[in-house]
Amino acid sequence: MNRDEFYEKFRTYIKEIVQESSLDFNEDEELINIGINSFEMVQVIVYVESIIGSEIPIEEYTFDYFKTMKTIYEKLIQYKF
Repeated sequence: MNRDEFYEKFRTYIKEIVQESSLDFNEDEELINIGINSFEMVQVIVYVESIIGSEIPIEEYTFDYFKTMKTIYEKLIQYKF
């Protein structure tokens, strides 16, 4: 999955989670600043695991990896595809 494909799918997923279809955010915007709470962050982690097809090792559950759409892609997605 390339960056654009991931960003499109991820934006759609985040809009569903926060229940705001008009939400617009860029790749560097922190997820907590667009309304993602701790419960929803767990949902994001599970969603990312479903994309990569495996569980993310617990040592990779750092805030830095899940800070923005860009960091999720760069730290977890791009090397899996």
